[in-house]
This record gives sequence, C-alpha cells and structure tokens, in this order.
Amino acid sequence: MLQQSQAEKSKQAVDGEKSRQSSKLQDKIRLRKEERIRLKQEAGMHVSEEESNSRPSTVDSKKTPPLFALHREKTVVNVDITEDQKQAVFNKLVREQTSLHDKIKQQQEQQQEMLRRRLDKSRGKKEMQAKEIMDMSERQKKEYHKTKTEERDRQLQQMQQKIAKSKHRARSRSPNNMGASPIPEDQE
Repeated sequence: MLQQSQAEKSKQAVDGEKSRQSSKLQDKIRLRKEERIRLKQEAGMHVSEEESNSRPSTVDSKKTPPLFALHREKTVVNVDITEDQKQAVFNKLVREQTSLHDKIKQQQEQQQEMLRRRLDKSRGKKEMQAKEIMDMSERQKKEYHKTKTEERDRQLQQMQQKIAKSKHRARSRSPNNMGASPIPEDQE
C-alpha cells in the first residue's frame, strides 16, 4: 500500500514535470512565432491570418533547385533519316566499338606481357640464386674433402713418423743390435 502510494506520487511528479516542460516549450514556440510576425510587419510585409496560425514551413518545403540543374528544353525537330544515313551511323558505331574493344584487348595483352616478363625476371633471379647456392655448396664440399684428405694425410704421416721413431729406439736399445727385427721391414 505504501509502495503504491509512493509510486503514484513519483508518477504524478514525473507527469507534472513533463507538463511544465511542455508548457514552457509551447510558450517558446508561441513567442518565436510572434517575433517572426512582428519582424515581417516591420519589414513591410503583409501577414495574413492564415500564415500566422499555420505552422512555420520546414526546410524541405522550401527546397531550392540546385545551382547547376539541367533544364530540359522542349523543342521539336523534324528529323528524317534515310536508310543510308542509318547504315552510316550504325557502321560508325560498330567501328568505334570495335576500335574500343581492340584497344582494351591490346591493353590486356600488354599487361599480360608485362606480368610474364616480371615472372620470368623473378624466376631468373631465383634460378640464379639457386645456382649460386649450388656452386657455393659444391665449393664447400670440395674444400671439405680437400681439408679432410689433407688432415688424414697429415695424421698418416705423423703415425709413420712415430712408428719410425719407435723402431729406431727399439733397435738402439736392444742388446743385440746385430740381430734382425722380428718384423720384416717390407711389412712395416
């Protein structure tokens, strides 16, 4: 019950506020209308009773024509065209269309050729890069094999030197320098 009465009071307050705002708005509109009428009368224009009571016209109703509006001229021209003239105009239009079509086709072919050249150029660049990479890998491979064989030869030479030194030491230490080595020198 209490809530209903509070709701009704708030509703009445809102309605009262709306009606006050509406009346203020109506007063402003009425004052503007009176001001317009007064200004027109001062300017020497006669204002009829209908204009004063009617709503002010909107912008849409006073639409002005565009600055560069095209006006249709209503002229009648007697035109007699012979079959030869019709055929000549038709042939001219066909030639123009054919010429236009040929130009478009030529432009398309030029664009296709340019695209083809670009693709060939990029393909050529890629092939050159691939060839350079292959050449570089081949050089690196050769260099690797060369260094590997050089390293193997060096290690083999070191081993042979160590074997020769160890044989020389073994001979100089043995009590029987005159004796033959148990391993023939051919097999060494």
